[in-house]
Amino acid sequence: MKIMIDGNNISNEQLTKWKRERIKKVLNTLGHKELELNDTDVMIKKLTELKLGYSYNEMYDKLKSKLKLSEIGMRICTVLSGDRRNFSKTSIYLDGITAEEAINGIDSFMLEQSRENNQVNLSACPDHYVLRPFGENELEVIETTGNSPFPVQFFIVFGDETGLKTPRDMSYQYQSTGGYYYWWSSTSI
Repeated sequence: MKIMIDGNNISNEQLTKWKRERIKKVLNTLGHKELELNDTDVMIKKLTELKLGYSYNEMYDKLKSKLKLSEIGMRICTVLSGDRRNFSKTSIYLDGITAEEAINGIDSFMLEQSRENNQVNLSACPDHYVLRPFGENELEVIETTGNSPFPVQFFIVFGDETGLKTPRDMSYQYQSTGGYYYWWSSTSI
């Protein structure tokens, strides 16, 4: 896998270090001790199994106080940011699969509820706590984003471009676009 951020190549060592730090943080957030393992892939597998062992309500209850704190912070940030938004673009290069197959696969992982999809979604990033289809084209997400000290809960509405500040790039035939909102805000962000 090749990862670049702001034009800088991220080495496998940097990625492994980041994963280990995030795994430790997530285990702490969930009230568990650090895994005494050296293999980062095994650590991610064990963390995913731990998260899969919780029901939605159990996971939500574990995170409830931190979600409340993040909600307060997000409300303040939403007011202070006004209409300013940061743009995020992800380019994915895959061999042996078409763009249409890739986007259909991503949509399937996001919008079709199954234990297998949940396992893939939770193992994709240590900071994922809940990725749950919610309605026809919606996904509930509970994750720690960026450098946030707390997990945040939001909902993605796929295909709804209402209110997006950055329009769809028509030079790409296949894209996953949509807005997101917080449960306490009816406005798509």
